[in-house]
Amino acid sequence: MNKEEQTILEITKQFINNKNIKENKLPCIDWDKLESIHSYNLIGGIVYEKLKHSSSIPKNKKLELKNNYKNVLMYSLLLKKELDRVSKIFQKNKIRFLVFKGASMVSQGYYKIGLREFMDIDILILEEDKKRAVEILKANGFGLFEQIHSKKYLEEFSTQLPFVKKVGMVDCHIDLHWQVFEKTDPYNISIEELFQHSKKNYLCPEHEVILISTFLAHHDLFRSPLKYLVDISLLLKKNQINWDFLIKTSKNWGVSSSTYFAFKKIRPLLDLQIPNKVMNQLYADSNKLDLLVKKVLVEKNILKIRRHKFGLRQALNEILLSNRKCLLLKRFFSN
Repeated sequence: MNKEEQTILEITKQFINNKNIKENKLPCIDWDKLESIHSYNLIGGIVYEKLKHSSSIPKNKKLELKNNYKNVLMYSLLLKKELDRVSKIFQKNKIRFLVFKGASMVSQGYYKIGLREFMDIDILILEEDKKRAVEILKANGFGLFEQIHSKKYLEEFSTQLPFVKKVGMVDCHIDLHWQVFEKTDPYNISIEELFQHSKKNYLCPEHEVILISTFLAHHDLFRSPLKYLVDISLLLKKNQINWDFLIKTSKNWGVSSSTYFAFKKIRPLLDLQIPNKVMNQLYADSNKLDLLVKKVLVEKNILKIRRHKFGLRQALNEILLSNRKCLLLKRFFSN
């Protein structure tokens, strides 16, 4: 790792542990390079929070960090206001729902709303409430966001619907889910269990940790921004984790290897204490092919900036996932 990457990690560790950065911990670094790293990893708010009183950072870079923080804060406040409004409407209409991913982390993991960037609101509902939830969103100014897929595809094949609403000059996005992953993905995520163990319309911390770990492994082979590892770290630090429950759930859902690998990355990277017995059991419960794929394909330096998200490693992962999906579909249609 270069000096800038090491500095980003030091800042992140001190943020997670709620400690201040010492001036002597800030070496002579390339601030443009540091900016590229924290921008790519979507942790500009964290960097600003820890360095805003530092005399080491150039004034122009500090101003850029401050302006970025303000922009994130304003958009986050807008999303939160819209989430509060939609939540009240869903509750009034007796639609059970859970907030997860970014909007959940902002509310539960970070002590200031502008510290964690998120671009949309992810809401999980029961499939039986899908029609009513869609009608409510449309009645309250939201329209189907069709730029990624056609309306027909979204309604017939997807397990989520993306909605958008213009609030002033800004687009407010809500993703309405009734499954966490596509039905053909090789996981057994129980929506019933997510609701059963939820707390005040949010996932329990064990479930949130498992899902973030699985998203990281499934979509990007841990090449996603550092902010997601910060999410997991904060959840583990701020909550009394029921390790037996986390291990059992990971195994039942078929995602032990994802949870294991997320923890394996976090331990040395962010100095997080995770019991060895937890790591050993997650490893024992993991699909060994999954472990091998992750060991071979996941890069050691996950802070490295990648200009192209989908490279050879991602392509190989997609092929392996597709093979598993085909096996699942073949098994399904043969029954």
